[in-house]
Amino acid sequence: MKKLLLFPMLFCLIQASQIEQLEQTKQTNQEKQKDQESLDCNLIFQSRKDEIASQLQKLQDQQQALQSLQNATQDILKQREQKLNQQEQELKTKQENFAQKEKELKEAFEKKEQDLNNKQKAKQEEIQKLIAQNQQLLQEIKGTKQNKLSQTYAKMKDSKAAEILQNLPIEDVVEILNSLDTKIIGRIMGKMDPQKAATITQALQKDFSNPPTSNP
Repeated sequence: MKKLLLFPMLFCLIQASQIEQLEQTKQTNQEKQKDQESLDCNLIFQSRKDEIASQLQKLQDQQQALQSLQNATQDILKQREQKLNQQEQELKTKQENFAQKEKELKEAFEKKEQDLNNKQKAKQEEIQKLIAQNQQLLQEIKGTKQNKLSQTYAKMKDSKAAEILQNLPIEDVVEILNSLDTKIIGRIMGKMDPQKAATITQALQKDFSNPPTSNP
């Protein structure tokens, strides 16, 4: 009876031991699998790490290249801006110099024109003065001649004077008679042809009504 009871118990113990071994084996396999997976993950991570580092290095190189390009572009833009500012300043200076030259030329031209106008005015005044002097001199010469001519006709016989005057142009006769005394004029015209005397009388009357204007 005891043997019968011991056998099942032994069987249970063996079975429990086997189960325990199986569990341990399973656990060991799981641990190995986990270790393998962990190792694979480490290998994958190490491989990706190098790839990521390479990509990061490329990105850094690209960023440095971009920064260098930006710096070079800024330098070029700065140089161009400085050059433009310099050209603008030079152009401004040239414009100021041109404006100054234009002003100086304008002032010189105006001064020269003013000097020329003054010289022309002085020349005209001098010419007018000379003309006036010449006219006065001519008047004096003419007066002198007229006086001598008047004296000649005054000393001449009335009939002789009448004969000469009535053959001269009316303007000359009027001029000569105007320089003589009224009594002498009457005596001379009394010796003239009546028709000629009448014509001379009319001319004398017109001359008296339109006296000559004196020049300034």
